[in-house]
Amino acid sequence: MGKWYSENQQGKNNAHWRGGKVKRVCMICSTVFPVKPHKIKDGIGKFCSRKCKDIGVSVYQSGENAPNWQGGITSINARKRGRKEYKLWREAVYLRDNFTCQKCGVKNGLRAYHIKPFKDFPELRLAIDNGITLCKRCHNSIFPR
Repeated sequence: MGKWYSENQQGKNNAHWRGGKVKRVCMICSTVFPVKPHKIKDGIGKFCSRKCKDIGVSVYQSGENAPNWQGGITSINARKRGRKEYKLWREAVYLRDNFTCQKCGVKNGLRAYHIKPFKDFPELRLAIDNGITLCKRCHNSIFPR
């Protein structure tokens, strides 16, 4: 039976045969490579190798080409908070306050907060005197939303 199966139920003779692999051209290096048709339908099979896929993703799915691109809406405040100067400011506030909440004295779960709001006082954003180390609970009691 095994011999009959291998002769009569393989490839085009199999009831589940879908035509075999088709040839595709890699979007990055133009190499021709085989791919199963259902992979193409699933959006796979655009690149011949992992290396080409990594290059393709960086080229075709970043910035304005990314599927979740929303027009570069990151706010100026969010961009400034990610900069090195802001991180240094936060570290300086922690050091000045000895890594301790300035209201309850706790030493874990701390954050450096601006006394005068970050968005309203751009000139004080990096002023150490405008910072205070607080735990989240004390921050919420001092600066309720």
